[in-house]
Amino acid sequence: MLLNTLSVYAAGSPEGGRTGLGLNLVDIAFYLLCFVIAMLVLNNVLFKPLSKLLDERATRIDSDYDKMEEMEAKITNADNQAKSILAQAYADGRNITEEARNQVEPTKTQILAEAETHKAEILNKANQEADKIIANSRANAEKEILVLVQKTIQKATSNLKISGASQNEILGSIVNSKL
Repeated sequence: MLLNTLSVYAAGSPEGGRTGLGLNLVDIAFYLLCFVIAMLVLNNVLFKPLSKLLDERATRIDSDYDKMEEMEAKITNADNQAKSILAQAYADGRNITEEARNQVEPTKTQILAEAETHKAEILNKANQEADKIIANSRANAEKEILVLVQKTIQKATSNLKISGASQNEILGSIVNSKL
């Protein structure tokens, strides 16, 4: 029954090629042909170039994303290397500082010991010189005292009229008693 209805519609009616629904098969065929031609033209002019452009853009984005991931990996690697180099540099610096301290310590001890020895020598020389100065000062003072005593005795004995030999005897006994 459906076939009969379609055949009736397809055969058309005597009213100018229109079917019972008011459709003209030639018009439908023409619209269908125009649609197919429009689709082919749009496909070749719009859809394929647009699709190609979108594919290229997606490829570029994927490529850029891969490059970005590669750069991030390189940056991470470089950062790790920098941290490793800094850690090694700090360790080397500590080792160098420790070695320098170890090398300086014996020299420091030796210099301090030499300074102490030099200090002791200077103090010893200063004490010896002080002792000499004191001894010389004592000797000079004793000589001056003896000269003063001698002058005093001479004045005293000149009033007493004592001879020079007696004066020398008195002076000798005074000098011997002081020394």
